[in-house]
Amino acid sequence: METDEIQFLRTIRATPHDDAPRMVYADWLDETGQGERAEFIRLQCLRETLEAHDPRRRSLLTRERYLWKKLAVDWRADLPPSLRQSPFIRGFPQPAELELTASQFLFLADDYLDAAPAWTARLWIHERDPLPRLTESGRLERLTGLNLLVAGAEPARLDHLLASPSLRNLRSLQVEGHPFERRHLQTMTQSPALAGLRRLGIFCNPLREAGARDLAASPYWRNLETLDLNGCAIGDEGLLALATSKNLPNLRELNLPHNGLETNAAGTIISSRQFKRLVGLGLFGNHLGDAGARALAYGRNLEHLSRLDLGLNRIGPVGGRALADSPFLQGLRQLYLGGNRVGDDPLALDALRVRFGEHVTV
Repeated sequence: METDEIQFLRTIRATPHDDAPRMVYADWLDETGQGERAEFIRLQCLRETLEAHDPRRRSLLTRERYLWKKLAVDWRADLPPSLRQSPFIRGFPQPAELELTASQFLFLADDYLDAAPAWTARLWIHERDPLPRLTESGRLERLTGLNLLVAGAEPARLDHLLASPSLRNLRSLQVEGHPFERRHLQTMTQSPALAGLRRLGIFCNPLREAGARDLAASPYWRNLETLDLNGCAIGDEGLLALATSKNLPNLRELNLPHNGLETNAAGTIISSRQFKRLVGLGLFGNHLGDAGARALAYGRNLEHLSRLDLGLNRIGPVGGRALADSPFLQGLRQLYLGGNRVGDDPLALDALRVRFGEHVTV
């Protein structure tokens, strides 16, 4: 017969993003004489909800550290040895990212996975991996972050994996390798199980303009905060599809390195309502040139940026001076211009260093 505690922990594992089951468990801990453990869970959960500048964070952290120093040895004693150095987040251990094949993940011991409510994993997908068994096992429900490294797989089985309802707890998904075709992207864009994603990354797959349009048309990306498309060849028209989409209202980080973007891409970015709240923009390895740099420098849309990567973009002294003179990049804390020729003019280089100081890299 299951104890109350086992049932509480099962509910927490089934709903890793919900604080309510953790609060119910904390109440039970109070009732069973484990008040300090209950307090620790409540403190950590509350601190996770506060903004970085909230004055309450300091006192919460002081009390949290006191409880941790007093009782961490006891709390860790029941964990598997490999998890005993894991930090605790929202009251429970947060293991380091697993890195293993899909077959190895499938055969991990249940007791080991049950020791923490949420896991992240880098899964290598090989041609002979039993993807149907993995999809049907329920193991994928334990993951809140997944990096799929595809090194050969039957396309239909990969489709089945990407459409699985078991991915419902994911908040971060990254896909690399082959095969990964437009059909697989369309499977993702049509999956309600991925509606909770906060971060999506696709690396070195030629999605092209059509793939960008598929992404932009999906109704399931409204919670997306970070979009990484690295080496996907979306081009200016693909960027335009993303910039005019109404399905990306919460985007804060946009990274588009090596996508064949030309000067006109800068105009698309600064005129997009969807990009008004960006705090991070990565455009490494494109072809914006001086005209593109100047457009970005004078785009009011980018006034909230704290990070801008324009490395390897054919930018010379003219573009460098425009960035240094920008009236809108007031909050920039990281400007990367490596691989350009802004240093050909010492005056342009000095202007950048005067304006951005240690925050600029050329």
